[in-house]
Amino acid sequence: MPPSPDAPLFFVDECLGRRFVGAALEAAGESTVSMPKGTADVEWLERGGMEGWLCLTKDHRLLTRPNELAMLRGARVRVFAVGKKMTGPENARRFVGALPILKRAASAIALSFFARIDPSGDLVVRLEAGERLARPWTFRATAEERQHFGSTA
Repeated sequence: MPPSPDAPLFFVDECLGRRFVGAALEAAGESTVSMPKGTADVEWLERGGMEGWLCLTKDHRLLTRPNELAMLRGARVRVFAVGKKMTGPENARRFVGALPILKRAASAIALSFFARIDPSGDLVVRLEAGERLARPWTFRATAEERQHFGSTA
């Protein structure tokens, strides 16, 4: 069955490894996209903002590198990140477990944003409305989202 036209398209950053994360998302019924290996971060950030993708990464340096930070601020992009030291299978479980909260947050948090998926299933928002936050805030998972997260993560 083809995805709904309203269903989000998930961009999988090459640092996550398409083999695990992309395959797990597709097995969960989601649509994914990637870009050729070696594509600069600023390119996929810009395209992700233009296309409305939900961008998945583990690269937290996007918040500290000037060109990437400028693109995060201006491209109206939605970025979700996992921990830096997780394996491909761990990343896949974390993203699939977080699907309900990712979808809810995608329409609730002001563009552009960068949020890390916490081990609890909550999202820690580090950049919102294009501004890096001095004090990150937590987008809390609902009981149902937390249950889904715990059953897969």
